[in-house]
Amino acid sequence: HLYQYDIIQNKYTKIKGDFDLGSISKVSVSNDGTPYVITASGSTYYLNAANKWIRLPGCASDIAVGNGGEVYKIGCDIRANGYGIFRLFNNENNEDSYKQHRRCRRKKNNNCDDCSYAYDNKVNKQYWFRLSGSGVRIAVAPSGLPYIVNTSGMILSYENENWTPIITAGLARDIEVTNDGEIFYID
Repeated sequence: HLYQYDIIQNKYTKIKGDFDLGSISKVSVSNDGTPYVITASGSTYYLNAANKWIRLPGCASDIAVGNGGEVYKIGCDIRANGYGIFRLFNNENNEDSYKQHRRCRRKKNNNCDDCSYAYDNKVNKQYWFRLSGSGVRIAVAPSGLPYIVNTSGMILSYENENWTPIITAGLARDIEVTNDGEIFYID
């Protein structure tokens, strides 16, 4: 279950939303306090302002939210050095990526391997767009760009649509990037 610390009452409160979302395995929270969670089965949800859990499409094994609200996930599709890496887009916020997604769906008879798609009340079109590369853990820098750890333990940063290894770091199991851009990893 998901809990939130109440600093005034000095206690944790269980977050239920419009239903009790149990078996949560991962959580990341945006700057505005929106939690994004992954369940044990790989389903991804976020809690909206109306206190309702909204399910996002596709399967995930890790999730990270950036300072500017950028949401990235590690998928469940096995690839060399890990699983696919995806970024969440909303057509109202990024029209170019939405057009690219629609072209992909048209080419592949609505079965685009590079993204998964959902309608939220047929108004808000949300979808994951696949980035190159693969990993097992993900974090987001203040710039909005992701850092990953792959199955080999290598840490890589995403810049100019390419993954660049951070060779000064050791091998990692997990990674986190602070709001100031400091990188922490577990070896």
